[in-house]
Amino acid sequence: MYDNVRQELNFCVRAPETNPGETVCVSGNCDGLGNWTLDEVVPLERKGNEDVWTGTVQIVTTEAKTVAYRYVICMILEDPKRRVIVRRWETCLEPRSVGPNRVDGQLDRFGLIDEGNYEVQNGWMTTETLVQMKLYNNPIHIWKRRYANRKFRVRVTPVDLKRHDSESIADEDSTLDTGDTKCGTWPIVELAVMNETECEFVLQQQFGRAYNPDEFMVFQAQVLFPDTIAYVVDFYVDDPNSCNSDVPEHFGYCYVLPSVFEQTTGTSIIPITGLKHQPVGQLTVEYLVIRPARECRCDLLVSYSKHWKSGRKTLDVGHRGSGSSFSKTQHCANIRENTITSLRNAADHGADFVEFDVQLSKDLVPIIYHDFHVCISTKKKYSGNDSELLEVPVQDLTLAQLQGLKLQHITELMKNDASASRTFVHDDHEDSQPFPTLKHALESVDIHVGFNVEIKWNLQRKDGTQELSAQMEINLYLDVILKTLLENAAGRRIVISCFHPDICTMLRLKQNKYPVLFLTQGQSKKYAPYFDPRTSSIPMAIHFARSAGILGIDVHTEDILVDTTLVQLCKDAKLVMFCWGEDNNDPKVIEQLKNLGLDGVIYDRIDEHKTDKENVFLVETKARNAVIERTRDGDEQPSS
Repeated sequence: MYDNVRQELNFCVRAPETNPGETVCVSGNCDGLGNWTLDEVVPLERKGNEDVWTGTVQIVTTEAKTVAYRYVICMILEDPKRRVIVRRWETCLEPRSVGPNRVDGQLDRFGLIDEGNYEVQNGWMTTETLVQMKLYNNPIHIWKRRYANRKFRVRVTPVDLKRHDSESIADEDSTLDTGDTKCGTWPIVELAVMNETECEFVLQQQFGRAYNPDEFMVFQAQVLFPDTIAYVVDFYVDDPNSCNSDVPEHFGYCYVLPSVFEQTTGTSIIPITGLKHQPVGQLTVEYLVIRPARECRCDLLVSYSKHWKSGRKTLDVGHRGSGSSFSKTQHCANIRENTITSLRNAADHGADFVEFDVQLSKDLVPIIYHDFHVCISTKKKYSGNDSELLEVPVQDLTLAQLQGLKLQHITELMKNDASASRTFVHDDHEDSQPFPTLKHALESVDIHVGFNVEIKWNLQRKDGTQELSAQMEINLYLDVILKTLLENAAGRRIVISCFHPDICTMLRLKQNKYPVLFLTQGQSKKYAPYFDPRTSSIPMAIHFARSAGILGIDVHTEDILVDTTLVQLCKDAKLVMFCWGEDNNDPKVIEQLKNLGLDGVIYDRIDEHKTDKENVFLVETKARNAVIERTRDGDEQPSS
């Protein structure tokens, strides 16, 4: 039994990363430091005008307990209750600790725990809403001849409609003087441009950023009450007649009102008004509204969202478990894809991860199934036993219907023969049936096997067609899936992926535990291109991944085989790279991809490729246990 010990801890940290309005805080594993709870972080005090923050905390702990802590840069808002917004935080797997090597009150450096090991990530959403406004595909049209062919700048500024003292935008130059380039007021608006040098979000310059019709710009606002916040978009051109070359001419503006963001996603066309209140152009803005995850509370204990063990060999990832079972290739699996049996079979044959697809049933249950549609057999009138297959969206059926009705794969629709469905090995077993729940998979497959959970979501093609006509509200959709993962994954390694860039952004911002990969087909001759430019190539995918702060990208192997230098491009950006595609079913290609240094290769029929392989995480666990056993045996031996 250990006695409680009262300690006084003095903290001192240099944090040059802080902007006006931000506060450096400390959090740790005891009551005095908030037990890693965000709401209980301890604010430090800034030392004059320096970048140094200090504070003293009284804690009570036991002699046996090592006090661990991290520094967090927050915005603390009192509106009306205390709200803590995480801007950046230290994310090294092993936090700082109060031990014999720590001098009380020593000067720490924010983010630098081990020598040369700087690990800091942006925060996740807690109580705030995040609004993104995307400008791409030549979204700004200026009609007034004086400005039509000139280069201009764009800036977005939030306007609180509740405040009676809000400045009037109609007052010609009211938005001209927008303050310092590091304006720290709340709400915050940041900008990222999808190119190599500007893809990470930063605060805007005083007069915005130069507009290029071929670029992809994202303005991102963090707000507490989105229904009361409007945005004014200001347009500037360089004024050749001005004696002050640093001050451009303000020639127009437009309001983006809260009512524009009626849906979670959408596109709006907004008139641009000149300073004499005449229309001078129009702005097309595509928006995304992200809300914090419901019932998913994350803390400051640990984050794996950007963690990847360096030096580990390429992971073998089982595609849909033991492989696609409805493809037309020779590698077509004889076990039904995306079933518990398929996942277990891949695990039994040494898969390090298994990849599978998750979507929601009509009654909001996360299920494992690849296609957006299924076929249901219906009898025809006056035709005896003749039947016809009808295509039905998976999302329109409840879990009971999906698991209880006789449904067939969408490929059977081409045959239009309800009796021609394919049979599989062990098809009569319960675990070989389609539509297992995500929760059941988390509980049923060996925990050493990682899960690559692909979130299914509609993505518009470049020709305007859709993969699925309509889906449920995105925030609700993702919140249900994340809740299932966070409550049931236990210690399993999880990587989440999606082809839709906005889904990847939301997955990263709604939680701080699991890493996210952006799936992309890039420049492909096999698949129709998507409309969103962020999906168009591996370099663009890299820019997006850096912008979103996610772990990496999951690319189509066809792209890599055409240009292998793209692998190094991804490594130089410090991103993880997985790959997928039918090319991966060739053992020679798998070997080539591993030699190139990819982090994961997703392929079919892992049971044929890796008959004698053992799961890498199980091997590592056995090695650690052996070291512990040897150490224990050594301690128990009497000294000579």
